[in-house]
Amino acid sequence: MTRLVSLFLVISAFMVSGCASNGGGCEDPASCGGPSPDARNPCGDGVCESTETPQSCPADCHMGSGSGSGSGSGSTCGNGTCEATETSTSCPADCTGVVDFDNYSGKVIYYLYAWPCGTTNKGTDLLGNNTLASGYYYEIPMANPGCWNFEADAAGSVYINSYYGATVVPHQKYTWNIY
Repeated sequence: MTRLVSLFLVISAFMVSGCASNGGGCEDPASCGGPSPDARNPCGDGVCESTETPQSCPADCHMGSGSGSGSGSGSTCGNGTCEATETSTSCPADCTGVVDFDNYSGKVIYYLYAWPCGTTNKGTDLLGNNTLASGYYYEIPMANPGCWNFEADAAGSVYINSYYGATVVPHQKYTWNIY
C-alpha cells in the first residue's frame, strides 16, 4: 500500500511540474489553466506582437523593460502609445505600425516595394518569392512608422500602381487598396 501511495505522489508531482517545465511556461496551456495559443498571435514566441500587451502576453511583452521604462519615467510598454523611451525594438506593441496591401487590381502582383518618403531607392521586394493574387491581401509590420511610398508591379516589373506619402502610425493599421 505504501508503494502505491508513493507511486501516486510521484505521478502527481510529475503532472503538476509539466506546467512549469519550460522555465515557468506551460507545455499545454489548456491543461495548466492558461489560454490556448493562437496561431496568428503566438504568445510565448519571444516577440511582442502588435496584438499582444504585457497583460495579454507577459512572456513576450515585459512591462518595465527598456531604457527608463517603468522606472519613474512614466513609460509603459503596451499602453498603445509609442513613448520617447520606447522604440519598435524595445516595444513593438506600441511602436510598430502595420501596412495591409489589398490587391483589387485584377492582376497578380509579383513585386511590392515600400520606401521612406524623401528617398528614391525602392529597396527590396517585400514579397520575396511570393506573389499576391487579385482579391488577396498581404500584411507587414513597419518597424519605422512615418511617411512611406509604395509600388506594386506585375511580372517583368510591369507597373501596376503606386502611392506616395502614406502615413504609417505606430500601433495602427494603414491599408493601401491597390487598383
